[in-house]
Amino acid sequence: MSLADLGGYRTLLRATLAGQTAYRASFSLELLGAGLVIAIDLVEIFAVFTQVSNVAGFAFAEVFLIFGLASVGFSLADFTVGAVDGLSRHVRDGSFEVLMLRPLSPLAQLAVGQLQLRRFGRLTVAVVALTLALSRVDVDWTPARVGLLVLAPVSGAVLFGAFFVLSGAMSFWLIEG
Repeated sequence: MSLADLGGYRTLLRATLAGQTAYRASFSLELLGAGLVIAIDLVEIFAVFTQVSNVAGFAFAEVFLIFGLASVGFSLADFTVGAVDGLSRHVRDGSFEVLMLRPLSPLAQLAVGQLQLRRFGRLTVAVVALTLALSRVDVDWTPARVGLLVLAPVSGAVLFGAFFVLSGAMSFWLIEG
């Protein structure tokens, strides 16, 4: 990838972000709404643990930690390549060819050109949930466990991102994927 390619991505990203933040009230409400989605998932976990003391041997703090790690991974993938799920619309209406004609990667164009800042609200709530979970769980921190703490969300993001790309790729063979 050359510096000219990076300049093209940077320009595309800047235009996308400027368009999304043009209406501040609307943007703020979208951020809040995206954050509330993951907060509702967290409330569901609280509701389960008001009825039981553990689930499959896991206490609340441990489930909260698993939720935080998985949510950060999913939110990172959704933030970076979540726009790929809109590929089926591009294939159906014929606008994917426009992406193919540009001298940039079509996957990167989809990710950068349709980056949704509102998804940052989900990521923020997920990071807060993970931070709270880490303060509640009793772990004997070793260098290996610290490495796992860093590697788990990144690996989750790669895994979820692969699923996003796979589902987008399926739109080439499915009518209503």
